[in-house]
Amino acid sequence: MIISLPYIIKWCKEHDENVKKRLPVLYTHGICHLIGYDHEDDEGYEMMNKKEQEILKKFWDWKKRCDGSENESESESESDDENERD
Repeated sequence: MIISLPYIIKWCKEHDENVKKRLPVLYTHGICHLIGYDHEDDEGYEMMNKKEQEILKKFWDWKKRCDGSENESESESESDDENERD
C-alpha cells in the first residue's frame, strides 16, 4: 500500500485538516481494502465503516496510553469523511 505524504499534506492544508489525525484514518481505510472490505454498496459501506471505527478506536486508545494524554478522542468523526463513496 502506498500513501503519498506530499499529497496528504497538500490535501490537509486545503481542507484545514490535521495530517497527524488524517493519516491513521487513510492508512486504516487502505488496510480495510487490502483485507477485503469495500464500499461499493450500502452493506459494504456499513461493514467497512464499522471495521474502520473498531481499528481506529484501538489505535487512538493505544496512542493516548503512549502519549499519556486523554484529549485525542476525535477518531470516530475522522473516518466518517474518508468513507464517503466516490
